[in-house]
Amino acid sequence: MESQPDVSGPTILLVEDSPEDLRILRRALKRAGMDFPILHFEQGEDALRFLQRQSPAEDRPSLIMLDVNLPGIDGLEILRLLKADDRLQQIPVIMLTTTVDEHEVLECYRLGANSFIRKPLEFDQFVEQMRRMHAFWFGLATLPQE
Repeated sequence: MESQPDVSGPTILLVEDSPEDLRILRRALKRAGMDFPILHFEQGEDALRFLQRQSPAEDRPSLIMLDVNLPGIDGLEILRLLKADDRLQQIPVIMLTTTVDEHEVLECYRLGANSFIRKPLEFDQFVEQMRRMHAFWFGLATLPQE
């Protein structure tokens, strides 16, 4: 886990176990204009513990990006736990995966995901996805403030 930033602007909490996917995601986010602090966790359990330890007065991430396929507790279970927690359920969660399983997509939305993004194979396509995500979540949408 990286150290918690001391900022008042947007923060992204990223749960990604693959070092290669993490490297690509960071580059794509930066190129898309999201040069925000990123709290990174390799395992969902660690991210949950971090979020649950925070008091309401502490800055919460503006957005959670959660890989579906994680070791230990998978992304679907982490999503279910996040959305069942009254203190955390308002944080938007974007699910990330390389698979194309329609059942997985439906299950993520049933559990309360705010969006589902398939990681493209081409880096330029990934940057474009992140640009669109940035435009929506940090331009058009109003995120909860706590």
